[in-house]
Amino acid sequence: MYFSQGLAYSDDNAFIADEGETEAGLHEAIANFNWRPHARFRVAGQGYYRKLGNLDPSDWNIDYLFAEYRLPIPKGNLALSVGRNKNDQGFFTAQQDTLFTRPGVLLPQSVYLSYTRDGSLHLDGAKLSGNHFFGDQHFSWDVAYGALDITENLLRNSFGDASADVSDSRSFSASAQWVYRPWMTLKLSYSDSKFDVDPLIAGLPGNSKNERWIAGYRGEWSHWEWIAEYAETPIDVSGQVPAIVNGQPVIVDGAALTVPVGINRTQQAWYVQSNYRLSEPVSLMLRYGSYYTDKDDKSGSSFVAQGQPAWVSWSKIWSVGGRWHINNDWLLALEMQHIDGHGVFPVRMRNVDGTKRYSQLYLAQLAYRFQW
Repeated sequence: MYFSQGLAYSDDNAFIADEGETEAGLHEAIANFNWRPHARFRVAGQGYYRKLGNLDPSDWNIDYLFAEYRLPIPKGNLALSVGRNKNDQGFFTAQQDTLFTRPGVLLPQSVYLSYTRDGSLHLDGAKLSGNHFFGDQHFSWDVAYGALDITENLLRNSFGDASADVSDSRSFSASAQWVYRPWMTLKLSYSDSKFDVDPLIAGLPGNSKNERWIAGYRGEWSHWEWIAEYAETPIDVSGQVPAIVNGQPVIVDGAALTVPVGINRTQQAWYVQSNYRLSEPVSLMLRYGSYYTDKDDKSGSSFVAQGQPAWVSWSKIWSVGGRWHINNDWLLALEMQHIDGHGVFPVRMRNVDGTKRYSQLYLAQLAYRFQW
């Protein structure tokens, strides 16, 4: 069981709270179970409730629900799970449920866009994974295939229309991680996803395809911890728009003629974070992250051509914060972000009235977990 309550104050942005307002609607709750009728077989599930201010309306969802069979092998094990499985992309996609497992109040926004959480967290299908131990070293891997969970909130934040119909959603993902305790962890993740949306562009159907690569490093030394991840996401969004000549639609055999249109670009993102442990329960955090909607157009010229400011296409974020483990079950975290640009914001929150290129976001969260 897990509960949290947070506060957010937005200065010159409308990301989580309205500009210049304090938002107390930051709630999380988790209920989960793990039933193991046999040493090699288990059934596990988790229900998750989240409200994140303007970004995510309150709702319950199933984070995972699967049946798993685990086979011991020399120096490790193999596992096959069927159902709704967590998507183990990067260090934190599968670890973002609670404040205890996140590296801050929010995940690093440059690599882990908050408004895409629903579509990236899990897959409905099958997952094969393995763990292999070699003394102080541990190698793990997984491959998964299944349907994406395309929610109304994801459609609203990504395309501006929560009523669109989604079909033929599917995704393949794979990751590999090597841990050399306690000095270093290296991880490489890949995913390839596709879904059809109606409507997508100009009231007509289309489809969205994207691949994603994430490479990560974690290391510890003395009181210090370092985390760094780099991601590239090639995106291909295609559809049809009405053909227009002299301001009028072209009609052929009584039907409006359409022409293909699309968006083809590669998002680029990275961050570096350093944590310093002042004492056993208290640590400080400093992070810098960068995000570009199109790595080949970092100046934002294509957005300017559409009548938008260039800074809508990028985000550069400084974050500072701290964590206090009050005891084993209670955690308090504080975080301040200085944000240059609106690239990590949902489309509906970019360059809206009262917002500016440079903005600040102040966050506080108190979390409690009950461990059996």
